[in-house]
Amino acid sequence: MLKDEIDEINNNIQTQIIMSYSFYKGMDSRKNFRYKSIVETNLYVMTIQSDLVNAVVGLTNSNTEIQMKFYARALSVILYEYLKDLSSILGKELIDNLKAIGFLDPIEGIKKLNKEYSNLRKARSKELRTIRHKTFAHKSKNRIELIDTIFNVDVKSIENLASDIILLNGKLTRLSTKIFKYIGDYHRENGEL
Repeated sequence: MLKDEIDEINNNIQTQIIMSYSFYKGMDSRKNFRYKSIVETNLYVMTIQSDLVNAVVGLTNSNTEIQMKFYARALSVILYEYLKDLSSILGKELIDNLKAIGFLDPIEGIKKLNKEYSNLRKARSKELRTIRHKTFAHKSKNRIELIDTIFNVDVKSIENLASDIILLNGKLTRLSTKIFKYIGDYHRENGEL
């Protein structure tokens, strides 16, 4: 199933980012930011989705252990930052924006997805933070600890988490598509932004 999701993402991601960015620039030119959180969330999720997919593909195509460790570490940083940011984005900003425009249908689905993301963050945050801080950020400045941490990165575990997040992002993207359809239908009936 993940391979199908990755193929779909690779085929559509660039177009989706360009379309969402164009929509945002259209709002910006009109100084009308009614859908700001909706569009920004979509752009953020699509960008992270692209990063995750490219890193997983790089990991899958790696020929050496050091390459695999590199991609697993890169994934750890992306996942740590994304999961840390996502709760407030989905739980507050996006839902508040949907309430403000009167589109309540997707809110329960977003809350459910936010809970799934939150559960993964709670279960894996310590591991991801350790990899981030001790390898890429190298906060301790201890070079032996850096190497020990790299050797101890569980590549398969990180790859599985990235795969889970890619699948959740796919669900979130499908919800975003419904939201954009609602916005399009609304403006077909009521005129431009």
